[in-house]
Parts: sequence; C-alpha cells; structure tokens
Amino acid sequence: MRLYQQCSSLLLLVHILLLVAISCNANYDEDFCTSIRGSAADADDVPYFYDDFSVLVEKTIFDDESQESGEVVFETMQFSTEKKEQSVSLVTSTGKYWAYIDSKSNDCIYKQGSKKCMVEHDCANTVEDLDFTKGDDGFIELGTGSEKLDYPEASTIKHKFNLGKSTERGINTIKLGTCAYDSNTQETIVSIFHILRAEDYSDLDSNKNILIMSDIRTKKATGAVTYERADYTDYKKLTSYEISNGLQIGEDQCGSVKSKFTMKELPKPPRQTKYTEEVFYTDGSHWEAFDISASVEEYNYDTKLDISVYNEAVNGQSEKETKTKVYDYNAINMYDNSVSNGNCMVTPNSITEEMVTPETYWNLDKPNPTYLGVYSNRNIPCDVWHFEDPDEPGSEGLSLYLATSEWLKGQGKPADAFFPVAQISKASSFGSFVSYFEYRNNPGYDIPYLPGCFDEDNILNARLNLRTNPNDIIPRATDFTYELRTALQKISGIVSPIRIGYITVQASKTSSEEALISFIIFDKFKNEDDSFEPTVDTDPITSAEAAKKINTVVDKGDFKFTLNNQEVVIKFKKNSFATAGLDDQFKYMDSSSLYSSGVMAAVALVVLIISLALGTVAVLGYKRWTESGRSGLSFGMKKMNEEL
Repeated sequence: MRLYQQCSSLLLLVHILLLVAISCNANYDEDFCTSIRGSAADADDVPYFYDDFSVLVEKTIFDDESQESGEVVFETMQFSTEKKEQSVSLVTSTGKYWAYIDSKSNDCIYKQGSKKCMVEHDCANTVEDLDFTKGDDGFIELGTGSEKLDYPEASTIKHKFNLGKSTERGINTIKLGTCAYDSNTQETIVSIFHILRAEDYSDLDSNKNILIMSDIRTKKATGAVTYERADYTDYKKLTSYEISNGLQIGEDQCGSVKSKFTMKELPKPPRQTKYTEEVFYTDGSHWEAFDISASVEEYNYDTKLDISVYNEAVNGQSEKETKTKVYDYNAINMYDNSVSNGNCMVTPNSITEEMVTPETYWNLDKPNPTYLGVYSNRNIPCDVWHFEDPDEPGSEGLSLYLATSEWLKGQGKPADAFFPVAQISKASSFGSFVSYFEYRNNPGYDIPYLPGCFDEDNILNARLNLRTNPNDIIPRATDFTYELRTALQKISGIVSPIRIGYITVQASKTSSEEALISFIIFDKFKNEDDSFEPTVDTDPITSAEAAKKINTVVDKGDFKFTLNNQEVVIKFKKNSFATAGLDDQFKYMDSSSLYSSGVMAAVALVVLIISLALGTVAVLGYKRWTESGRSGLSFGMKKMNEEL
C-alpha cells in the first residue's frame, strides 16, 4: 500500500512538471523559428562578448515586419561586469536620458533632457525611464554583457545555428543565430548576429568574433511580429583602469554632481615640476577656440623660480622668437630673455606677492573639491576633481585630471605620484582647456643661464678646490649643486640663485681626493634702458664684492657643509679660490664644461626647434579638435624634447 502511494505521488509530480513545461512553452512557435533559420542545423557557435566594454548602438525598431515606419534610438553605453556598473546615454523620440548605475550600492545618477541631474539612492527614475529591472531584494539588476547587447539568456535558447558568410556595411561577417522563448512575455524571439569574420583580417584575434550588427524578430502571444535592427560601432574591450567610476559619458551634464560613489583624498603635489602645456582658449560656447598657446613650464618652490619658455610674434608679424620668462621670487625681479637673439630685459622689484605654494599652483586649494571618479583623457585613465572658482565671474568651476595609480604602475612610475594630464575651466564667457605633456616630478635643480640679462663686462669665472673625493659628489650632483649654490649665496650676499651659474665638478689634476669646482658669478642685471643702475636694486652685491667675500671664507679653510643627512662632508680647500674674466679661461679648465659657447649654441637651437614644433603642433591640435564634430575633448600632442 505504501509503495502504491509513493508511486502515485511520483506520477502526480511528473504530471505536474509536464503541465508546467507545456504551459511554459505553450506559445513557443517552432515554425516561426524555422521560417527564418531555414535548413540551418543547430551549431555551438556564439558571438564573442566582452565582460567590460564600451559601444555606440544605433537601433531601428519597427512595429511590424513591413518595416514601413519605425523609431530610431541612439545609445552610448559603458558596461562593467567586474565593477557591476553601467553608464548609458540614450536618445529616443520621447527625449534624452543619461544615467550612471552602481548596482552594488543601488545608487544612480539620473538626468532627463535639460533637467538637473539627480542622485537616486533607489534608482527609481532610472528603472522606470531606462527599462531596467529590480530583483526581489530591491536592487537594480544590470544583467550580463551579452544581455546588454540583446543576446538571449542561455536558459531561454531553443536553437543556435550558423547561417554562413555575409557582408554588412562593407565588412566581411558570419551570421550566427538563436531561437529563444521568453516564458514571462510568451514571446518567440529569433535573433541573427553579424560578427566580424576575423580570419579575413590579419591583425585581429581569430578566436574573438566581434559583434557588428544584429537583426531580431519577435513574435508576441497575440501573433503580432516586430522587427529590430541594431548597428554596433566602436565595440571595444575596456581594461580595468579604463572603466568609468563615475560620470564618464555624462560629464557635460553631470560633471559637478556631488555623489557618494567614491571618496578620495586630494593628492599632494611636489615642490618641483616641469612640463609642456598646450592651451585652447574658447568663448562661452566652449567649442570654438579663438586662441592657442604652447609653452614649456618649470615651477620650483625650493629655488623660488617660475620659468616659462614660449614663442612670441615679432612686432605682430608671422615671424616668431623664442623667449624665456623667469619670475624670480628671491630678488623679486622678472627676467624677459630672448633665446633667439640674446636680448634681455629685467623688470626689477616687479613681483609684489610671495610665490604660490604647490597646492595653489595646481588649484588644489580652491573651495569645495569634489571627486568625480575616473575619466579617460588622451586614452589615459584619470582621477578627476572638480573645484569651484569664485574668483571668476560666471564660473562653472574647473576640473583637474590626474593619472590613476593603476596607470602609473603600468608605466613604471610610483603609484602615488602626482601626474597631471589635463585641466578644464569653464565660465559663461570663456573656457580654457589645458593638456600637460612630458610631465616630470622633481625634475632636478635647473637654474636658467641668462648672460644677456647682466653686465657682461663684469661677469667672473670662478673656481675653487674641495677636500672631498669627486666620486662622493658626482652621484649626488643635484643635491650638491643645490647645497653649494645656497652656501655661496649665503657667503657672498647674492640674493638670486640665477647669478651663480653653471656649477661643474671635475677631478683635481693634483690629488684624487680633491674635486675642482668651477662656476660663473654674474654682476648687476641690465635695466629696461640697457643701463646697470636700477632705481631699486633688489640684489645690490656686485660680482667683485661677492668674489671677495667668498675668497675670505675659502682662505680660512674651515668652511664645510654636508650632503644626504651628514653622509658626505664638503670642505673648502684653503687658499684655492681664484677668478678670471668671462673671456679668460683657467688653463686646466675642462673645455667641454657646461657653459662653453658650443654647448650654449646647441641649447639655443634645441629651444628654437622645440618652439617651432610647439607652434605647428598647436595648429594641428586645433584642427583635430574643431574638426572632430563635438565628439568630446581629446587632446593630443607630439612628444616634446626634454632638453629644456
């Protein structure tokens, strides 16, 4: 009896399961599937889908197979399976939408048309207007990368088939298809995916069938049939550091939204930086550039020098000259030197403010800093901070792009390095778009050589011996040069480090335990009228007076300083100091020293060539930007020579 009851229960369960199966497939139309796939046999081939990708989709949707009328939808998507995030820009006949979804936290940023962006902690509008769904836990569901591109869920597929080769949009493709049944909507769906025929393109991975286009026909429970065609453009894989962590696609609309998605501390900039910059200046439209500039910049908070090398028109003509402008916050002078012709003009006592800190230099102390996430600029993933700019009327603020730690590590740089890529500033009447190239942290200890800015008749060549092995100095050249120049300034009373130029180190001819040091002492600076008697002399010590004071200290034989936290002791050798005029040379002085005329001519030529390249590349950059059709900002620039 018990066995009979068990068998009856089992038969009842099987019967119920069969009824459920029949019910679930009651409206599946095998004939509809066969009419499209023809005699193609089932196959295992499937398109290749990236887990993390970006793509532009142009989709045409028809209400019936006659394809007489339909709707066109444009969708730009960035999707990450790894991060469980998606950003999407959607343009339909009913309006424009943009959303960023973080499915881990169930947070969204949503924007419709010209309305303000909204931060949604339940993603309600995002779900309603952009056709997302929520699970039983109330969290938004993104699905998989393949589902995002309309490939049916595996459990719904009845058949997979291969329809052979084809050509679409001039591209060799293979047509792979599926027949699927959605029991929730009771729809039979036949999809044909056109994938790139990789074997016809030698530079592509033959194992990855990249999606080009899809045709999808859907038969509803009512018998009505709809048709949908989608073209996929620029479908590409994203690496982990390229995946947006915020507002990548909606930057123009939601760039300043303060959201809680990712918080970061502001980075700490270095005290010394050097880079080439390219700047586009625009009107209030922020699209049409009315001016372009390019320059090599160096900022050094330790030496209190701010240096710029740039091109300038000669008398308003097309001819250009290369100029070096130096703001000297020590002697509060401004040096305007022509690299092209050697002329120099010094404006004494012209700097009324103290040198800005590194934080101010990079605008990091602007109010209300907001971390926006990761954006790509020039194909470099960047952490982006937005700042308010109350000093500029009508300002929308400025954004600073800094390379991410992942990218820096990939380039062999320290992960915590400060590495600016771009800065964008917008206001109601203007905009500036700055790109940084050849950026270097702590580039060394560069002091510009500006002989034309001083009284050349009284420039002195100087030398002295050190009771220190040169092999202990040369590996620490930057530290040594800085400490020696600082010591000479302190001894002589010279204010500006520019007046002590071209420090060189050689082994002594008489002792392997001694080093021979040579340098130049510049005299008074040249006035605007080419005189040497400024109204206000902020650095009054003459070269002769400086040399006398240095000689007095050297003759005592007890002056010393240390390098690298006392590791190396530098001692002046008694009675070793000597000077000569600019045109005189010490017999034993190295003819290839850094301030020889041949080397200086080469340096001037390098600066001139770079300046010409800057001008040419800036024009090319402008054409590339303005002709790209407002597809977003993508700055590029030819690699700059690092000799400056």
